[in-house]
Amino acid sequence: MLNTNKLLLTLVILLTTFYFIQAQPGCPNVEAGNNVTVNCNSPCTTLTASCLATGATTTYTASSIPYNPPYPYNAGTPILVNIDDRWSNVINLPF
Repeated sequence: MLNTNKLLLTLVILLTTFYFIQAQPGCPNVEAGNNVTVNCNSPCTTLTASCLATGATTTYTASSIPYNPPYPYNAGTPILVNIDDRWSNVINLPF
């Protein structure tokens, strides 16, 4: 019974923590106000909107990484793939 209570308490704490910790300061949305009906007699209206200010990125860093593929691209059994309707002998795969 004691282990079940500890597990339940831990689960509640984790779920509560994940609920309140978010990567963004809020949910992105646009609030455009009330609905407006436009008819032929007055075809124009003024639209206003507000949005969630999430901040701006003012700095960034770009760096290169060394080109180091895990396998060479110039080894193995060459296969002609640009020829249509031709057959070859069986090609054994390495796996």
